Amino acid sequence: MHLTALPCAPVPGRLTEGPVWHAGRGDLLWVDITAGLVHRARLVARDDDSGLPDLGPRTTVSLDRPVGAVAPCASGGLLVAAGTSFLRVDGAGAVTEFAAPVVPEDGTPRRFNDAKCDPGGRLLAGTMAYDATPAAGTLYRLDPDGTVRTVLSPVTISNGLGWSPDGRLLYYADSPTRRVDVFDHDPATGALSGRRPFADTGPAGVPDGLAVDTEGRVWVAVWGAGQVRAHTHPRRRTPRRRDGPRLAGVQLRLRRPGPGSPDDHHRRRRADARAARGGAARRPDLHLPARCHRPAGPALRRRPGAVPRVLPPLTRLPRSRMTTDPLAHALAVAPVIAILRSRSPRHFAATADALHEAGIRAVEFTLTTPGVLHALREYAESKPAGTALGAGTVMTPSDAMRAVEAGATYLITPATCLDVIREARRLGVPVLPGALTPSEIVAVWREGATMVKLFPASAGGPDYLRAVRAPLPHVPLVPTGGIGLDQAPAYLAAGASALGMGSPLIADACEGGDLDALRERAATLLEGIRS
Repeated sequence: MHLTALPCAPVPGRLTEGPVWHAGRGDLLWVDITAGLVHRARLVARDDDSGLPDLGPRTTVSLDRPVGAVAPCASGGLLVAAGTSFLRVDGAGAVTEFAAPVVPEDGTPRRFNDAKCDPGGRLLAGTMAYDATPAAGTLYRLDPDGTVRTVLSPVTISNGLGWSPDGRLLYYADSPTRRVDVFDHDPATGALSGRRPFADTGPAGVPDGLAVDTEGRVWVAVWGAGQVRAHTHPRRRTPRRRDGPRLAGVQLRLRRPGPGSPDDHHRRRRADARAARGGAARRPDLHLPARCHRPAGPALRRRPGAVPRVLPPLTRLPRSRMTTDPLAHALAVAPVIAILRSRSPRHFAATADALHEAGIRAVEFTLTTPGVLHALREYAESKPAGTALGAGTVMTPSDAMRAVEAGATYLITPATCLDVIREARRLGVPVLPGALTPSEIVAVWREGATMVKLFPASAGGPDYLRAVRAPLPHVPLVPTGGIGLDQAPAYLAAGASALGMGSPLIADACEGGDLDALRERAATLLEGIRS
């Protein structure tokens, strides 16, 4: 059998992985790792004659750290492996930290990567070093009683977990080995034994996600070969194959058309990762993921010598970083914030509509434009669905309040403006304060910034962004100021979470200029980002 994969439209994100079908709600969950986003969307018919489904409108939860995987819970919330902690997200988007493994204190920054729930209600999750240091990761198991145990160590990049239909085999991929291994798995206790090779992906590429179907076939995404291979049995090594210009397996991982490999992220971070992650708090009443159930056999017991981590009292992460917001949704579609500034806001609405038609969903009305609050209020009532409307050049708490009252759903400042950050958190909207130096970036991040506007970006270019991200890989940066259309891919490759684009993109559109030319520039920008 030879099948062809089609890319998702709209684009699912920048470094998207871990799709999980939530049968209870009839929608799809997935994560955008470096952006710290958890998405969910229903499937809708594609806008073509293929008869295949595609992603519909999505809702997004934004976290303050990279997120490796998500699983639905029987209680109705979500279980998320993010940073080096296990988080719970309730139906309102509130996030609590409840458990974490004890990671080595050797100065190597780590994060969770892949995670899956076994048939007995246990979540297996693997850590990796930000720079993919060999043998720096561990495969952990979160039991239904909240205990975190080490399952396999050392590993490098856990990147594929799946169980046979009877639950007696675990298939596991550690990407740098270029191999998928199989373990005997005890469904009652979760114990693993008898590790042996199952499928070899080299020299074509490395395993980058897997899933097992109801007939027991093991579908393995092979990065480097642009394939998804279906292995039917250890004795049958000739796999079925699914080719595509870009890997986009529905059950394996989602991938944004764009330069390089998603896993180039790991190699690019080799020189960039320096910041260790913090601790977490424990939640005692862990509910099982919806697709998992407790085994019918004996109750789970703590193994002799297993010492779970005792964690501080329950904590809640800052709401400004955790709530569902239009900006996260818009940036997942296109990582660009278009900045509208002029002597009059008369043409702002037409400009924003043209940008939306071209695929850019985040726009910023700057408060230095006379009469902009009236224009903001009018456009907030008529803007297309999916548009994230923000206010820029917000200098005071009063500016913030008036902008939000007029309809702004996020705020951007040109400088640190700590009082504006505090007001934005009080108002419950995302805030992107301006900062340039590492000290300024750390200051605004600690105050509660959602993302940090690196301004003016042209002062240092992509090399400066890369250098700043070396000690601060956990802070999402949005370079703004003097970025040309042809420079956008370089900034994103250097680690930008999004870009603030002003006159090189907008040109004279806000003065009543050619909107068709604006659409062409926007299309050129997005094509460069995704090519």
